[in-house]
Amino acid sequence: MIVAIGGIVNVVRPTDNKVPPLGNGSEAAPADAEILAMVARADADVAAGRFITVTGPADSNALHEATMARLRARLTAGRSGR
Repeated sequence: MIVAIGGIVNVVRPTDNKVPPLGNGSEAAPADAEILAMVARADADVAAGRFITVTGPADSNALHEATMARLRARLTAGRSGR
């Protein structure tokens, strides 16, 4: 199953039973802060109902088409999203 939350896409397998460690502790603290900020944003998106669960090819195609339609609209309007 693929879950897309606020721009973050995660593949979840039924056999996954834990989150792998983020690192061995030698990474810089700013990277940890960035990850924590991403998690906080994702949590807020889930709480607000802004997520899509993809359970098969039809869902995947629909997500892709919707994403591409938004991109084409932004490009047509002259915005690159930055």
